[in-house]
Amino acid sequence: MIDNQKKIITVIVTYNRINLLKECITAILSSTVVPDILVVNNASTDGTKEYLDEIIKNNKNIFAQHMDTNLNGAGGYNYGLKAASKKDYDYIWLMDDDTIVNNDSLEQLLNVANELNDDFGFLSSKVLWLDGSICKTNVQRKKVARKIRDFNSKLVNVDFASFVSLFVKRNDVLKVGLPIKEFIIWTDDLEWTRRLTLKRINPDAKKGYLCNDSIVTHKCKNNFGVTIVKDTSDRLDRYEYIYRNDVVCFRREGIRGHLFMLVRNAYHIIRVLLFSKNNKFKKIKTIVKGYIDGYKFYPQIEFV
Repeated sequence: MIDNQKKIITVIVTYNRINLLKECITAILSSTVVPDILVVNNASTDGTKEYLDEIIKNNKNIFAQHMDTNLNGAGGYNYGLKAASKKDYDYIWLMDDDTIVNNDSLEQLLNVANELNDDFGFLSSKVLWLDGSICKTNVQRKKVARKIRDFNSKLVNVDFASFVSLFVKRNDVLKVGLPIKEFIIWTDDLEWTRRLTLKRINPDAKKGYLCNDSIVTHKCKNNFGVTIVKDTSDRLDRYEYIYRNDVVCFRREGIRGHLFMLVRNAYHIIRVLLFSKNNKFKKIKTIVKGYIDGYKFYPQIEFV
């Protein structure tokens, strides 16, 4: 039974994807439970500002913050969670602008929150790709390296999740702080969700859950996940962030985390040597540099 007295806000981060954003918002407004919506517009130049300003005129439950510069994904979620946490909401629902929810995605999350009596760190939806298969970019993890394979059980205990349909309690945001905006892109979601589930760094940590009855579609361009092996040359520089940020995220796991990064990075280098068609030296250099930089990177956690 849904508690209709609970106040919910959806935080969407967007940049120059107006058509997907329109589809995202339309799907949310068609839900069986309709939350408030806050859109963090990362200085889009494709008409997003004008679109948002127009729909806000006719819907008092939609809000937009137009950034002067692109804060990137991590900065956008940092800002969005900060703004939402300052308001009197019970829950915050996070997603990218290319996330298309089902009409009962939020209802299913609320049902689980009610059944658990709010005894959870986070709830995460099952994320599908365009063809109906599991979206590889958003597969939740149990511990450091074990990606979830159970997409049938109603609830699956997980430790890490992405920001694509992530459901959290506002009070927990106040406890653990905001995503690290200096991450720029990648791993900000894994690092932040782990703060909600890891007792070593959060005495109030609780279990995270994959809720398989809550289903969304992630309309990303491909479904081979994030991989430096296959990516194009114009995107290689951004991979320094993922290898650097992973160190910050996984070193908290102790020996298991350090071993995971060593083995994973070595495996990526071997795959680059075997399967990359070009830029092999640059890709290997990017992996090594990001990994080394991570051990010199100690960003401060910002609190609301």
